[in-house]
Amino acid sequence: MIYKKLLLDDASREKYPNADVQHCLVHKARTKFSKICVQHKTDFPTDLKTVHTALNHDLSLASFDTTKARWDKLYSKEIKSWEDQLPTLLTFFKYSAKIKGAIYTVNPIERMNKKFKSVYDR
Repeated sequence: MIYKKLLLDDASREKYPNADVQHCLVHKARTKFSKICVQHKTDFPTDLKTVHTALNHDLSLASFDTTKARWDKLYSKEIKSWEDQLPTLLTFFKYSAKIKGAIYTVNPIERMNKKFKSVYDR
């Protein structure tokens, strides 16, 4: 899965070199939160939420550093995974507040695709 994703990112950048890549925060959270112990299922996501709800990119990075300092010993693989992908998880900070909410997740696109599929599968 990761290998395919990297190939897709590379192909996209090759075809559209000026395009920005934004990975879905919702999907990243879903895949990583399953690895978190029950006792931390509230605190860990709450801390990570401060990263993408920060007012700007710099505050977001500072928030990630705080989250990393708190959780790195317990969840080093999960933190490393977020850290490695942080540039493409926080791309939406390059854009105005009006459109940030529309691009930090692919859920609206998935909803639209599901609707198309239900219409055309009839």
